[in-house]
Amino acid sequence: MSAEPLRQHSTAPSPISAPAAGVHAPITVLNPLVESASRSRHGALRAAQGKPDKLHMSRSGSERRGQLVTAAIGFALTLAMGLVLLFGYRLVTHIRASINALQAASALQNYPEEISGQLSALCDRLEARADSGQALADLQNTVRRFDHDLGQLSNSGNDSPQLARALWLWHQYRSVIDPVVSFTGQPYVDSVTADTTFSPEGREYYAAAERAHLFAADNAKELQTQLVNLAATLQHTSSDAAMRLRALLFGGVIATL
Repeated sequence: MSAEPLRQHSTAPSPISAPAAGVHAPITVLNPLVESASRSRHGALRAAQGKPDKLHMSRSGSERRGQLVTAAIGFALTLAMGLVLLFGYRLVTHIRASINALQAASALQNYPEEISGQLSALCDRLEARADSGQALADLQNTVRRFDHDLGQLSNSGNDSPQLARALWLWHQYRSVIDPVVSFTGQPYVDSVTADTTFSPEGREYYAAAERAHLFAADNAKELQTQLVNLAATLQHTSSDAAMRLRALLFGGVIATL
């Protein structure tokens, strides 16, 4: 056997070693598929873990919004009730003042006639030269009470035209009554005869009482009318304030519901 055939035989490809290279080829092709499946599993796992977090965040946000809405509604209701109480307190104070003024005005209505009657009684006592001390004391007390009560009514903040007219009339009254109620002398003097005569100051006192009586007789009705009208105005004001208070309280109850 020659050497050439041996070289040709040694260089020929081995039928056994050829398929060995072909066995590893499918493994290199499957590696990307395995890596892709692994990444998909990891992505799915992360997505599954992320869904509860997003759900928890959404739930927390809804709870916070609900708490804010509840707090806002509570604050609005508290503010509304505070305003209702504030305006209600002011209305109650106004109603109380109006009721007190109404009672005072109603009590004052009888004073003009009473003063006129007491002036008439004083003049009768003086004309008869009788003791006039008690008649003067009664007139002084009545004038003092009327002046005090009317002054309180004026200081209560009422600015109605009826009250202004009554105050003006009473000022005219005082100009003629003051000389009578301020008298402190002796109206009579003893005489040698049985008749009692006026003293000089008593004569002036009697003349002042007559002038005051005539003025009261002419103006008592007008003063009384102004006081009656004042009482009616105060009653109407009190009724309106009471209606506003009821409406305010009703609105407050509706707002809380």
